[in-house]
Amino acid sequence: MRALVVWCLTSFFLLTAATMVQAAPQPSETERIDSAYISCIERAGEVTFELRDCAGEASKKMDKRLNAVYQELLSKLPPEKQAVLRNAQRQWLTYAKAERDLSFALDPSEGGTAQLVNLDAFAYDQLKNRVLQFERFLADLEL
Repeated sequence: MRALVVWCLTSFFLLTAATMVQAAPQPSETERIDSAYISCIERAGEVTFELRDCAGEASKKMDKRLNAVYQELLSKLPPEKQAVLRNAQRQWLTYAKAERDLSFALDPSEGGTAQLVNLDAFAYDQLKNRVLQFERFLADLEL
């Protein structure tokens, strides 16, 4: 009888632990890219080349993510709304470039290496924010 009670309690705890592990939310692709970028920046310290490399790699990944989320969103829309999305994205690309130009022009570290690092970080944040916006649109469509 004692062995049965021990077996039942052990099974209960193992099942509970397994359920808790399964219930833990997995980070999204966007969160994984962002986390890797933050870790890279922390490892880079204040080395300009390494900071720029971190931003460049993260931006490539986030741009790929943006394209994937854009295509997914596009595929879920009827043709008339696809046209609206395409137009909005084209305009956003123009706007994003203009904002990067403005950020670069107004950066207080003009002429220094920090100006390029700041521009890289700004561009990455633009991509990430656009991805998050498209992910919210997708989530709203799925409600």
